[in-house]
Amino acid sequence: MVRIEPGWHLVADRRAFTHHGIYVGRGSVIHFTGQPNNKRGAAIRRTSLAEFVAGSPLYVRSYHADEVDLNSPGEACATAERLLQLSNSGKHAKYHLLNNNCEHLATFCKIGTAESAQVRDATGLAVSLPLIAMAANPVAGALGWLLGRRANRPPWEDERLIDYHAD
Repeated sequence: MVRIEPGWHLVADRRAFTHHGIYVGRGSVIHFTGQPNNKRGAAIRRTSLAEFVAGSPLYVRSYHADEVDLNSPGEACATAERLLQLSNSGKHAKYHLLNNNCEHLATFCKIGTAESAQVRDATGLAVSLPLIAMAANPVAGALGWLLGRRANRPPWEDERLIDYHAD
C-alpha cells in the first residue's frame, strides 16, 4: 500500500474521462469540481480524498523531470492553495471544459503550464478523423496521426495505479 504524498498529481479514472487534482495533505485534494452533469457551478475546491476518488481507480501522474521545470511538492501545494484562494474570492477564471478544467489546474500546479491531454486528444481526434477518412490510404493516414501524437508527447511519463492510504 502506497502512502499518498502532498504535491502528487492524482488522477481518478471515471471511465469516460479522468478527474485530476493535487493532494495537499491531511486527506484533502484541491481540484475543480461541481455538481455531476452541471459544470456551470464548477469551482476550485478542497475536498476529502474519498470525495475526490468517489470509488474510482486512483492513479498518480509522474513527470519527465529532465524535460520540464517541475515544481517541488511544496510549490505544487502552495500553487493549488493560491488558486483555491483566488477562486474563493472570485478572481480565478471559471471552469471551461476546453481551456480551464481540472487537468489544466493540476498540470499548472506541477509544471507551471496548464495542459490537458484529454482536451488535446479529443480535439486532435476531431480534427484528424475527417482527414483520415478522406485519405486515399486510411491505414497510412491513421499511422501518420498516431506518429504525430507521439512526437507531441506530453511532459509526463505515465500514470500508475496505486493502492493507497492518506496521511
